[in-house]
Amino acid sequence: MITTKKFEELHNKEVERTYLISLLEQARKENNRSVVSRISKILKDNPSVELFRIFVKKTKNQVPIKKKRTAVKKELVPMEFLAGLDYIEADDSELATGLGKPVTPEQVYKMITEKVIKGVEKAKGNPSMPWDESFLASGGYLIPHNYSTKKAYRGVNILLLKNGNPYAGFKSPYFLTFKQVQELKGKVKPKSRGLEVIYFTRLFTFSNQDKKQSFSTYKKQKMITFLKSKGYNANQFDLLVKVIPILKYYKVFNAVDIEGIDFGLKNLSALEKAKLGYVQPSKARHDDTKNTLAELIIKNLPTPKISIKHQGNSAYYTSNEDAVYMPKFESFDSANDYYRVLFHELIHSTGHINRLDRELGHKFGSVKYAKEELIAEFGSVFLSAQAGILWHTHGDHEKYIKNWLLAISLMQKDNTLLMRSATKAQKAVDYLLQVNSEGEPKFYEELKKEVTTQKPKPKPKEKPKQLVLALNGISKKSETIAFNKQLLEASKKGYTNDTIFILGTPNGILKKHIENFIISFDGKTLRTIIKETSKNTISWNHLIDLPDSMNNPLAIFKGKTSGYVVLTEIKETSKKSLLVAIHISKELKLTKITSINGTSSLYKKWINQGLDLYISKKSKLYNYQKPQKKETAPSLNTPAVAIQNIVVEEKTEIPCEEIETVIETIPAVKEIIPGPTRRSSLASKREERKNKVQEYYTISDTAIASFLGKIERKEKESVVITLTGGQGSMKTRCAFRFMNAFAQNYKVGHASIEEHPESTLYWNKVNDYINNVALNNIENPEIGSSSDLDQVIRNNDVIIIDSFAKMQELEKGFEVDKDLRKKYDGKLFIVIFQQTSDGKMRGGTKSQYDADIVLFTEKFDDYKHNFVYADKNRYQNQALNELKYNIYNGVIVNENEALENDHQELVLNDGEVEF
Repeated sequence: MITTKKFEELHNKEVERTYLISLLEQARKENNRSVVSRISKILKDNPSVELFRIFVKKTKNQVPIKKKRTAVKKELVPMEFLAGLDYIEADDSELATGLGKPVTPEQVYKMITEKVIKGVEKAKGNPSMPWDESFLASGGYLIPHNYSTKKAYRGVNILLLKNGNPYAGFKSPYFLTFKQVQELKGKVKPKSRGLEVIYFTRLFTFSNQDKKQSFSTYKKQKMITFLKSKGYNANQFDLLVKVIPILKYYKVFNAVDIEGIDFGLKNLSALEKAKLGYVQPSKARHDDTKNTLAELIIKNLPTPKISIKHQGNSAYYTSNEDAVYMPKFESFDSANDYYRVLFHELIHSTGHINRLDRELGHKFGSVKYAKEELIAEFGSVFLSAQAGILWHTHGDHEKYIKNWLLAISLMQKDNTLLMRSATKAQKAVDYLLQVNSEGEPKFYEELKKEVTTQKPKPKPKEKPKQLVLALNGISKKSETIAFNKQLLEASKKGYTNDTIFILGTPNGILKKHIENFIISFDGKTLRTIIKETSKNTISWNHLIDLPDSMNNPLAIFKGKTSGYVVLTEIKETSKKSLLVAIHISKELKLTKITSINGTSSLYKKWINQGLDLYISKKSKLYNYQKPQKKETAPSLNTPAVAIQNIVVEEKTEIPCEEIETVIETIPAVKEIIPGPTRRSSLASKREERKNKVQEYYTISDTAIASFLGKIERKEKESVVITLTGGQGSMKTRCAFRFMNAFAQNYKVGHASIEEHPESTLYWNKVNDYINNVALNNIENPEIGSSSDLDQVIRNNDVIIIDSFAKMQELEKGFEVDKDLRKKYDGKLFIVIFQQTSDGKMRGGTKSQYDADIVLFTEKFDDYKHNFVYADKNRYQNQALNELKYNIYNGVIVNENEALENDHQELVLNDGEVEF
């Protein structure tokens, strides 16, 4: 049963009360008494507990061991740790375990500690210079940012994104989630690995056992609404509601691992570079010139300012005097060496009783001394990053390693140490920088003044002919005039890649064939359009009155993959008309021009393929006719035996009078005897196919390739695989395994109608089964109609439809043979069918058996034994009864292994329910 599997998956996981309640309801519907009994007991024994950790144990005998369940209070996330993390309000759909799942503080501490230990161990092997010379030579960045939100990562997340090495830098400071990459039309490079980012959310819980009322939500306003609905006063919120901070994480990819997105690093201003911790290209040793940003940080330290005394040969902070002692600036090997040491001591100074009040003044070599050194080390790295100073240690590297190895020994005993140190270091840095509510340091105010007073660089003069733009063109339409003005202003004053040029909404014939959304293009596209090459000679002047040109097209085509192509003429003031193709893509409720370029004879081929939506009478394509297939016809004077050898060309016309004469003079022939060279015979067709190379699908997963056989890539019609099974037989997971295998080499479309493509359950399976190569080759749009499905099919080589019954709900009478196999050419479909509890097929069995390959899933009590087998496979040479594919392990199994079932019962251990 499904709920048995779900209950087993809760082993060693945190789960919220609301999820257990929903699972209990599912178990009741399944009549799964075992799971109902277990969950009911947990909830009844722990009425006030909102967050549980469940341990499920298998036993060799089949008798449940009844043991007392106890609730053990689990330590919540310390509030101090939250200071260095982002707060993200979660959606209530995440109340179930899954992507964005809660992680215990213990898991976070362990993950961070292990990363830092690995980073330090790696640095041990390079005692001379622990920095990348090429990084210094090319410049780089020290403060990681989320590119979409433009927010800097802080505290422990800096360590995570630097893979545990706090001294590392980035060639690009930007990170994005996989979803953000997709939204920006980029691609993650194959074999790239995501890095964890920790954040926290808050769970609001309410419980009144007397009135049997309980409610949990991640949304504060939702809880207030609930309280009001039950007659409570919203002012009692703090008294009635328990707030539980929960750590979670998501994964991000660095910009260097992403293709297809212009991150604009070349166009950053001085202030923008400062925010990203920009490191100037430099040599290993610097001249003794002062660092502007570092000096601004020192100048803007909080008052009363710490006393900085330059005397002696030692660098240290004394709490008795509340002063930092430093050697003179000139005595350091480099300017930035001076600032690194100074920042280290300034972090120590924040521990003073009148500032952040940490324990100071302990003996060198003591545990408390080592812990304070760890805070100062992290803090100085964070502070140096604000000044664009890459941290390295020169001759002190051995000492640095020694200190870190001591810290590591402490971390191994207390894995919370690293996170506590990083959090306290971030707090110290925020104190020294005096960050505002927006997270900006105080010294930015002075930096902004310097940036605004700098004289702007003169813009390069543009070619004179680009300034001869007609002021308003010849159009009298308001939308076109507005576009012309915007274009003229851009040609004179300049524009950026993000500048949006609006053409208005489509009119006339254009409106009939494309969506009635605003048409636009951006500055990046404009640069490409007006970049003169041998193939493209479009200038600014050509684009005047562009909206009118688009609304009066010569032809409109449906794009080969997506969007549209509009064929039209654009005319420069003093030149002849230029025939261009305007390529359009659809993004949400926008119609975006992606390119404008010259045309070719390609469009005749598009007409042949039926992609034409409109052809104007003014176009040369209007009189173009698709070539007809060659046909055979008898000659008037040819014997019956040779009739088959005569071919009538496509433009041959015979007057009606002549046809009548033919009918009268041809002798009666009862039977036409096939000639030896008949073109439609099997013999002739076999001859034609001799040199033909048949394509087959390449499946990189050897187990799946062996199981499915050698599947041909058809030129006409398509191949269909149906996958059928009951609830909980892992059909969808099997489909995900197949999808990953095909997506290594082909474009795959996943029409997930049964399970919403943005749901947590869906993304759990993505994380379990889809690798980075496949991620870039799979699209999973929301399917709300048969036209949505049609678009997915045309865009991809392999299409998975989950499920057939849901597709029939969208389109009555939908059938596999009629609407998939014979309708499309050269595709491979995998269609999931559902079975009812009595074994009947939802949607009928006709479509299921219309497939080329018919697969069934077999379900066992232990889902790890579930397998899929073929009832029919036209492409398999092996005996079907010998082929069984284990879904859990992804391997071919023999008959005995497939039928093996240990029937182990799931039971709870004593005292293993905690929150």
